[in-house]
Amino acid sequence: MVRSIFKLSLEEEVTIRSSIEDVWDTLTSLDSWPVWNEVCKKASWVSGDAWTLGSVFSMELILAGVIIPFTVAVKIYDKPKQLSWSSTFLGITGTREFKVEKVNRNIVRVTDSKIFTSNFLPIKLFYPRPIINKMSRGWLNSLKIKSELKD
Repeated sequence: MVRSIFKLSLEEEVTIRSSIEDVWDTLTSLDSWPVWNEVCKKASWVSGDAWTLGSVFSMELILAGVIIPFTVAVKIYDKPKQLSWSSTFLGITGTREFKVEKVNRNIVRVTDSKIFTSNFLPIKLFYPRPIINKMSRGWLNSLKIKSELKD
């Protein structure tokens, strides 16, 4: 018997006036996220070497004014193009992926995608899209500001 999978996909993007190297360096500077990222209060490595497949880190993000802890495992690290991590909590798997692409010499597009899946929970009832999208926009705006300051 095949179980149906509930799925919710969200995506935001930003254009940044900076080099792809500066954007990537900012995005992957996990220890500095709380300094420049308006939605991240804490971030630290838990196990494994930084940004290796399967390495684990924890973070605390602000969602609707509430600090929510997450512990996630790195799924993709393809410098300087793609970064992804995921975790499963209460039967819901959340995967977040950043794609970084050079538009031209000084313009970079960053896409922040999130996919939530569950075999038994109707995710759209549990994950308020406006709150998650606002968090993503805050993260991307912070990345833009920090990356553009490097130039």
